[in-house]
Amino acid sequence: MPDPVITTHLFDTGFAVGTSMVLTVVAENADTYTWQRTIGGGEPEVLSETTNTLTINPCDGGDEGNYLCTVSHSVNPGSAFTACSVVCRVPRTVEVVQTITPSMSLCLDPLPGQPRFHPGDGYSPTVTGIGRFRYRWKKDDVLISDGVKYANTSGLAESPADVHLQINNPELSDQDTYQLEVVDFAFYGWDYANLITSDNVTLLVDQQAPVITLQPQGVTVDVPNPWEFTVEACTGGSATYQWQRDNAPWANIAGATASSYASQGDSAEADSGDYRCQVTNDITTTVTDEVTLLVNADPADPPNKQLGGNRMTFGSLHGSRGMIIGESIHDST
Repeated sequence: MPDPVITTHLFDTGFAVGTSMVLTVVAENADTYTWQRTIGGGEPEVLSETTNTLTINPCDGGDEGNYLCTVSHSVNPGSAFTACSVVCRVPRTVEVVQTITPSMSLCLDPLPGQPRFHPGDGYSPTVTGIGRFRYRWKKDDVLISDGVKYANTSGLAESPADVHLQINNPELSDQDTYQLEVVDFAFYGWDYANLITSDNVTLLVDQQAPVITLQPQGVTVDVPNPWEFTVEACTGGSATYQWQRDNAPWANIAGATASSYASQGDSAEADSGDYRCQVTNDITTTVTDEVTLLVNADPADPPNKQLGGNRMTFGSLHGSRGMIIGESIHDST
């Protein structure tokens, strides 16, 4: 007869004190199962169970240790074994308490790239139990992960202070319910039988008018050098931009609908004037400061000298008697 082969091994796991602890081994070519338990650095203890499933109900802290199952067959001297570590801990509890009103202004702290909301400011997670634990955040019962929008969405924590969710640049779409899930670190992986979930907490986002965080600056250039205006704003979501020029009255510039507006090709003196930008979100419009563009003539190309209605030119006359330098007045009429 072939030697026994284990097809389903034991794996490190954990159970809450007071619940049923069940370990199962699946093997082929086997009819004998011997279970042993080692607690701390003590001697292995042979357990009474002789089937492929070991059940301790209820388990307690004294059942925590290393378990080994040896499988064999009554007519074959061959054997195989599998082992795992088991922990039994008091169940944790988790609660996310609202400590301040979690309503905020999207542009409360309009610094580019800075976090806009931190549940540590609005929620105080309380996790009971001993030792480290794993945690993960959900939004409307859907797991969220780190990225541009969220940070600190899951991990291994030493204390509740480590489990604050960070939401960058909140938008109205972030107004939702959030949940915190925890499981004791001793429970390897996410043991759903021992997973603890907080009650829903709600993030409220108050939208407001766009806040200009970087005003455009006046520019002075020489022909034909380029020029550019730029604006940055905290808009609380989608926004539109419209650059204008003071043509008495202010008038929209066709096609100037981005956060930056620049010279179209070589600059010209005719570009000189006053400019501004309108930034609009779903609430209202905010207008930037008015700035001045001054485009100076090319110093290498001075204008012609003017004398009344005539143009004065200088030249030379070469004759048979020598060279006469003189000036002539050309009537412009």
